[in-house]
Amino acid sequence: MEPAVVTIVRRADHVPEQGATCPNPVGTAGGILFEQEGKYFYVLPGVPYEMKEMIDGSIIPYLATKVKDSVIRHLTLRTSGIPESMLANQLGNLDEILHGAKLAFLPSPTGVRMRISVHGDDAASVERLLSEVEQRIRVRVQKYIYGTNLRIGRDHSNILTAKKLTIAVSESCTGGLVADRITDVSGSSNYFQQGLVTYSNPSKVDVLGVPSLLLEQHGAVSREVAEAMASSIRRVARTDIGLSTTGIAGPTGATSTKPIGLVWIGYSDAEATFATRFQFGGDRRRVKERAAQAALELLRRKLLKIE
Repeated sequence: MEPAVVTIVRRADHVPEQGATCPNPVGTAGGILFEQEGKYFYVLPGVPYEMKEMIDGSIIPYLATKVKDSVIRHLTLRTSGIPESMLANQLGNLDEILHGAKLAFLPSPTGVRMRISVHGDDAASVERLLSEVEQRIRVRVQKYIYGTNLRIGRDHSNILTAKKLTIAVSESCTGGLVADRITDVSGSSNYFQQGLVTYSNPSKVDVLGVPSLLLEQHGAVSREVAEAMASSIRRVARTDIGLSTTGIAGPTGATSTKPIGLVWIGYSDAEATFATRFQFGGDRRRVKERAAQAALELLRRKLLKIE
């Protein structure tokens, strides 16, 4: 075995003699490709969005031209409202589902992604197996799947637009994350009317009109206040739907009956007003992210009439 050659690049515009340049369309530092005996080694900038742009734009297309008689296809199913362990239990025996394909569970604070991978020699056969596996998975866990390679906010956009519904949000513990997720989709002004961060008790009373007696009797983190926040924001913004969050993100603020991670999410429309209790784990940021995701999942289920 030949000894490894170590090359030190001290300037971004210097390229070793053994390397080839890899263009960077969104930055000044290009990448470097080393190729030897059918093996490829890339040196890329450390800035994440630059590296991603280079991988998607040039590296993967280049490597695809080097692969002969081999087809790999991926499909990602995005889920919400169910943890990884329960998702696996719902699916059951994976051998009955996959038939040679591979399935990766990719959990995050905003849900579990299921990535299906199929590798074969014939593109048509690979696509057919990928579709069959997807359908077998959907049969078992359909109500938790909100899209393929799709963020949950865009799913809401399609439904709200199709049903011509409007929505407003009043947030406490999530601090605006729910409104941010909803408005992260182009065209959200068609259905999203207003978002308020009513963080303090006085703001809940003065801005929303939540009865002060409710706060005194039940506290801000309660079913009653979450329901009042949801119905009040719907009234104030004159929308079809009102959504609310109130909870204890931590690390302080817990009591003997209200632990860190306790969140109430309220929902209100012309037919019903209710609130659902959640208990999240993790640090302050994770509690906020999980609460925002749960609020959007609750909204999705109401829109689609899923229990």
